[in-house]
Parts: sequence; structure tokens; C-alpha cells
Amino acid sequence: PRHGGERPRGVPLLPRRAPGQDRQSRSGGVRGSQPTDLRLALNLARSEAVKRNRNVVLTPASPGTDGWGAGWTIANPVDPNDPDILNQVHASGLTITGPASVSFNAMGRSTAAEFDVEIDSASGAAMCLQIRLDGGATALKGNCP
Repeated sequence: PRHGGERPRGVPLLPRRAPGQDRQSRSGGVRGSQPTDLRLALNLARSEAVKRNRNVVLTPASPGTDGWGAGWTIANPVDPNDPDILNQVHASGLTITGPASVSFNAMGRSTAAEFDVEIDSASGAAMCLQIRLDGGATALKGNCP
């Protein structure tokens, strides 16, 4: 027989969090979804390159001063007249410094040397996305080293 404090088998035990704990753990960092969205876009471009067996390029949505901060696009690598694979638009608020474009080859590797993408918010918080030669991205808190 089961006692009041015993949990049934197969039911995971989840840690309890105090109200507002999630919010506190994120405070002081780069806010909003742009860093996550950019990392997802990098992974999508890499995945599409492997799937399509050809180079796929991620470019800033705006070649002007906003650059990456305005959003980004993954154009269809087969036919530029077909719809884009991704067209992500963002409101301003973050400054993203990175290369003119990011290209992945059919093996999912970056076609350029390793590079960093630095994301700064108006509050002064920063995040660094480091893109390796193998095409993987690592997120670091703070400015790029």
C-alpha cells in the first residue's frame, strides 16, 4: 500500500521553484527572443544545407545600419523566385554585430573561418554567439572574447 508522501512509479519528480524565480534568473541578461531566434535560424540554415545538399546562406534582413538587428533571411538556394526558407523580422532594441552573411555548405560546415556574433541590448547586457567551423553555435553571456 502507498503512503501519503510516496509518489507513484514512473512519475518524474520536478523541482519546485519559488514564484518569480525564473524571472530573477533571467534578469540582467539580453532580453527578448532575438538571441534565441538567431541561434535557431543558424541551426535551420545549417540543417537546410545538409538536407538540400547545397550551400545555404543566412543574411541580415536589412543591409542598412540596423543590419542583423532588423531580422534575417534564408533565401531559397534552389530558385530565388521561390519563397524564402525563413524571413524573420524584429523590432529594434538590440544591436547585433556579425558578418555580412553566414553560409553553410552541404556538410553543414561554415564556409568561413570561425566568427562571433555579438548581441547588445539597450540595458548594456550582452551575449555572444560563437560559430565554429563545424557549423555549431555556442551562446555565451557577456561580450565576445
